[in-house]
Amino acid sequence: MNVRSISLIKRASLVLVALALGACSSRQSSSALSSLPPPPPAAPLPSDPATGEQTTRFLENRIRRDPEDFIALNKDHPAKDYKAFAEWVNKQPDKVRFATSGLGNQPHLWGELFKTRNKLNMEFVAYKGAADALRDVMGGHVPLIVDVVMPAGQHAAQGRLTGLVVSSEKRSPVAPNVPTVVELGMPDLVSAVFFGIVAPAGVPRPVVDRLNGLLRQIIKDPEIEKKFIEMGYVTTGSTPEEYLAKLKFETERWTKVVKDNNIKIES
Repeated sequence: MNVRSISLIKRASLVLVALALGACSSRQSSSALSSLPPPPPAAPLPSDPATGEQTTRFLENRIRRDPEDFIALNKDHPAKDYKAFAEWVNKQPDKVRFATSGLGNQPHLWGELFKTRNKLNMEFVAYKGAADALRDVMGGHVPLIVDVVMPAGQHAAQGRLTGLVVSSEKRSPVAPNVPTVVELGMPDLVSAVFFGIVAPAGVPRPVVDRLNGLLRQIIKDPEIEKKFIEMGYVTTGSTPEEYLAKLKFETERWTKVVKDNNIKIES
């Protein structure tokens, strides 16, 4: 990572911390932002469809082609593709267990959605982390895992697991031999874990626009982009409006999955 990238990250981080602590008065904001790139033309504030209220809290920095969900089998399982696996699952007298890295996390919810969408006779087993889940799948104690593409995709690429499907529109660079849900005729199952950056409600729109521009500049840096790819991410950017729409879509989608499957987090 070059000196310029580190400098940009430090500057953006300092401003974000100041905003989060509520310590950024108008004078401090002007001073902290004076050296940042000029903002794009100001746009109307994104509105919450549920309340009609305007918000400036959604800064941006979605990582599009985020870490995708990934299904993989124990390498010794007789099924070597999704079609053979689906046929095998529904011939079993008992529900086939699939491992997840936790209860109620995004890969677990996507696994439930995938199961329901394809009428698969399966049930989840929640582990306390991906390492334990992967260990039991590779050891043959549980036949398959539903998790994000890293590190399960790496194990599949190296022959330690059999990759069945990845939840993206395009194949993952982590496991390029594994077909996507789109290729299998399931475009409605495109999904991924996603990340973004937010600021407190009420931050002035010019501040949001400047931070948005700076964040986009950072994630397009070739060295930063390379590091993200190595971790299974492909970076891009988004507007505050696009990120707000994404958050609303994901909230509605997973709320339905939780209710339909009666998923409860034990205290």
